[in-house]
Amino acid sequence: MEVNKLISPKGLYELDIPDSWESENTDMWQSFYNPDTGCGALQISAYSAPNETEANPSNLLLEHLRNQTIKYSEADIELKDSKNIRLAAIHFIRDEIYWKLWFIAKSRTVLFMTYNCGIADIGREEKEVEAMISSINILK
Repeated sequence: MEVNKLISPKGLYELDIPDSWESENTDMWQSFYNPDTGCGALQISAYSAPNETEANPSNLLLEHLRNQTIKYSEADIELKDSKNIRLAAIHFIRDEIYWKLWFIAKSRTVLFMTYNCGIADIGREEKEVEAMISSINILK
């Protein structure tokens, strides 16, 4: 799979996206999708955590799940800590849509990422999406 390195518009992070995927930017997030054969979209929002010396992705994920009234089990939460980057993730189905959410933090910089697709398409783009997530490097 051929990839291109992409740096976010504000220079907060970089990631590798497959050649076949495109991106769109708004003031709030970047979206990534395959316009030809894709079935879902990955969206990334970046911000600085307020009033904290270091952002805690696990706390941010739990707060988001509570605010959105998403039912979950602690066992469903994936936690990783590598390359000075901490990650908390979860996946679930809500209203016939498959969702995967990630909070990634380095110091005070936070990336909130979502991927969604129809339940019939679960797993179709998993390899590409996980490769993009694994390639993320927070620059600031």
